[in-house]
Amino acid sequence: FNDRASKFGIESRIYLDPKHEIELRALYSNDVWESGTSVFENEIKTQRNEQIRQALVSRMDAEERTEAHLSLRIFKYLRSNVFVRQSHVQPKYTYGFSDLPENTRFSWLESGITLTYCYKERFYRNGKLKISLGSNSPTFRVQYTRGNNLNLEGKANYDKILVRIDYGFQWRRIGKTSVQFVSGLVDGNVPYARLFNGKGNLTENADLRAVSMNCFETMRMNEFASDQFVSGFFHHDFGPFFKIKKFSPRFVIVQNILFGKMSGSNILNQKGITFNQANKGYFESGIQINNLLILNTGGYGIGGYYRFGNYASSDWKDNLAVKLSLTLNF
Repeated sequence: FNDRASKFGIESRIYLDPKHEIELRALYSNDVWESGTSVFENEIKTQRNEQIRQALVSRMDAEERTEAHLSLRIFKYLRSNVFVRQSHVQPKYTYGFSDLPENTRFSWLESGITLTYCYKERFYRNGKLKISLGSNSPTFRVQYTRGNNLNLEGKANYDKILVRIDYGFQWRRIGKTSVQFVSGLVDGNVPYARLFNGKGNLTENADLRAVSMNCFETMRMNEFASDQFVSGFFHHDFGPFFKIKKFSPRFVIVQNILFGKMSGSNILNQKGITFNQANKGYFESGIQINNLLILNTGGYGIGGYYRFGNYASSDWKDNLAVKLSLTLNF
């Protein structure tokens, strides 16, 4: 995918006590990661409905990671994941941090814990196999990370906290509502790789413009950045109105909100990149018509989104984004 570099890794898992879900995981990877992303360590893969955006990300860091994780279920509905990791990060774009030479390679010893609470979580069991089926209650995730800088004499030490709440509610006659709230805070002066980007999903000259859930469809990639933020994503699917052969439209309304800011010292340390702060609030609304055409297990539709508020353009056309909607139907 354009960088002409090999990515590789190896991973080992030991199930110490399957009954209590005690698992030891060790891995090494030499790969690329989105710069400024916010990832929870107990999520091995990006949620399926958010993966489309991953194909459009262009600002990446090459990261060499050696890490170990110990996960276990503390209580019936509470899972934990303790981790320690050594990371070597090389920006793959023109970038400078503070007064350091351009494209300095950063190294951290990072450790932390992730807690996931899902009340009345249901499971599918088959022998030792146990798969979560989710819950009708909200899922709460909290993650704390301590990063000790290894090559800059502590100049880029940091503490990071991430909080996320996911909730989906099925109404009797009017479809399903999905809500996600995410908040994050970085305490310390750090390179862009360990800050938060705005999670935009709009590229200027992309061959494909496609909808990806829980991101900002009218926000350009890397348009905003912060060291503290709170965001909310509201998504309501009214369900199928009717079905005629391969035509089964589903109407969806979307509302996304972001507030974020960056401390003055972190702003001054970022060289070679430009970004905005969303301290006045970023707002967008949209409507999708999914499954205008169904082929096998895939549905194809269209979505239209509009940004408004303090960060809207004076030209209404610049605030509008029209995209392809892709869904999987099982």
